[in-house]
Amino acid sequence: MRNYKISIIFLIIFAILLASYLVFTEKNNNEALTSIDNKTQSEKIIDIKKETIKEIKIATISETIKFVRVGNEIKLSSPSITNIDQNVLDNMLNALTSLSSEKLITSKPTDILQFGFTNEAISIIINYDNSIKTLLIGSLTPSKDYYYIKTLDNKSIFTISKLNAEKIMVSSEKLKSKVLFNLKAEEVNYLMIIKNSNISFEVLKKENALNKWEIKSPVSSNADDSKIKTIINSVIAFKISEFVQNNNMDLSSYGLEKPSYLIEIHSVTGRKVILAIGNPKVNGESMYAKFIGEKDIFILDQTAFDFGDKSVIDIISKNIYTTDIDSVTNLEIINKGKNSKYRFESGKINNATDDKFYLNNELIKDTTKFQDFFASLINIEAEQINIKESPKQNASVTIIFTHNKYPGLMKIEFISKDELFFQILKNGRNSGLLIKKDVLDNLLSYTN
Repeated sequence: MRNYKISIIFLIIFAILLASYLVFTEKNNNEALTSIDNKTQSEKIIDIKKETIKEIKIATISETIKFVRVGNEIKLSSPSITNIDQNVLDNMLNALTSLSSEKLITSKPTDILQFGFTNEAISIIINYDNSIKTLLIGSLTPSKDYYYIKTLDNKSIFTISKLNAEKIMVSSEKLKSKVLFNLKAEEVNYLMIIKNSNISFEVLKKENALNKWEIKSPVSSNADDSKIKTIINSVIAFKISEFVQNNNMDLSSYGLEKPSYLIEIHSVTGRKVILAIGNPKVNGESMYAKFIGEKDIFILDQTAFDFGDKSVIDIISKNIYTTDIDSVTNLEIINKGKNSKYRFESGKINNATDDKFYLNNELIKDTTKFQDFFASLINIEAEQINIKESPKQNASVTIIFTHNKYPGLMKIEFISKDELFFQILKNGRNSGLLIKKDVLDNLLSYTN
């Protein structure tokens, strides 16, 4: 009986000692993962000059990204990404060239796997000068505020801040810029929007013209510069919400096989891109899109697509024709069988004190009256807009402007539509503008 009691006592003591050992071991493990060695200050893990970097490779379990030096810059070599987010690249380079640890976890690790240094660890190989430095990034610490990191040539394991770790753990997805067009408004010189295979409008910027924007389709007319500027600002402000994983490239499921919208935009640098917009997402607040000729499919915010349903009627200028008198060399008005030919001699061009004007080769004495007539002629406003019905008869009135710069010659034909209105052709194309007959008749009474 006495031996039995002694055995019980020994078992209890053993259990207590075992429990103490396990607690102590667990505590040490936790300290190895989370605690700070207060005697160890922050250490430089890497300290190199940016200009000495020749190549950087970032390898994960799923991809390898390579950067190489091209002249004075570090450029992405692979994979191919059309539009790089330069801020992501710059932040990575700044962090990599001067990277300090937060803490030394251990200088003699017995098991590096517990810190995430497995085959899923991220490796960053930096080739600079005549040296190679390899960083290994493990897992997040239990606090989720730091990542474990080590170099290939050193056993010591450190932590770095989550912020710095995420700067250097660059992926191809992170590198893709979410800025859609990466253009300034003043760089855009062409815009076309097609909705359901029909041209909503096509506009072209003319730097030397008084009206900067000219409508090319579906009619030929001047655009309202301020309205075009508003639309362009909306277009270039468009941003990508997120990229879509689309390994099988099935465009039909995104509505991109036959897009609902096509937006073509050109810049003064010669860049030309066409954006295809397909189906809205289930929530109706965003839509799928891609650039023609590129693989990436992405999501756009539909609430920012307020310009998508604009038509030529929303952007057309009601001014029938606007120019400046200094660019005009000749004016011809054919009205009711009478042909009036005006010739302009600009004082600015001929170093003369005053401008001179001639009608059928005779000097016009009352220049003020003629200038007032010309000012009225180039400020006629349309009463209505009709882009669907094209003129079919011969012109009742024709006015021809000859310029010493763009557009050279502008022939404006006024064609009877009905008893009240003229339809207008500009250089043989429908302008979509209608003017009251009596307004034009009153204006041209000067030529009678």
